[in-house]
Amino acid sequence: MLISPQVRGFGFIAQDGREAQLTPGDFACYDSTRPYTLNFDASFEQVVLHMPRETMLRCIGRSELWTARRIEGANPIGSLVLPFVKHAASIVSDIAPLTASPLSDTCLSLVTAALGERLSEIGKGASSVRTALVFRAKAIIENHLDEHALNTDRVAALVSISPRYLHGLFQAEGTTVSDFIWNRRLEKSRREMADPLRAGDSISQIALA
Repeated sequence: MLISPQVRGFGFIAQDGREAQLTPGDFACYDSTRPYTLNFDASFEQVVLHMPRETMLRCIGRSELWTARRIEGANPIGSLVLPFVKHAASIVSDIAPLTASPLSDTCLSLVTAALGERLSEIGKGASSVRTALVFRAKAIIENHLDEHALNTDRVAALVSISPRYLHGLFQAEGTTVSDFIWNRRLEKSRREMADPLRAGDSISQIALA
């Protein structure tokens, strides 16, 4: 997955029947596994981020619904992306890999949060609504990973939909709510074991947390 914040000039990203016109401060995403078109004016500058495709899909669902959608630099969350990305790009070669990893996670969180907010504003079609609900459910899971009673019923209640409907949303993505919770807990544990600030904690402490 490629994320392109526009630094200077104007850019156009077209994919999946949509075209995003980018002005300085805006960004959009496109999927490198499918055809896309890029156009720019005579003088431009962009920062291009390469994000692991599976990670993006796991966070926000099918890419066809959120490619080539303009996230405005004036958007409260969108306004955080370009400054963070530019500064991170300027220092990433000077920092240790263990420090760079949390920066990557932060960047991913900013991008997916801005995309999720944008999707919740788009149209009233069933596919857009389903995508927004999946994103909301995943965000809730992420924020409640340390809740021992977190399960399908609990997540469904927090999203305000039925457990059966929630199960169908995750089934359409080839997983289950319980498997997603388990995988996110494992991933969070992996990150914390690699975090220098947690070097004094045992594996058991991290796992129980």
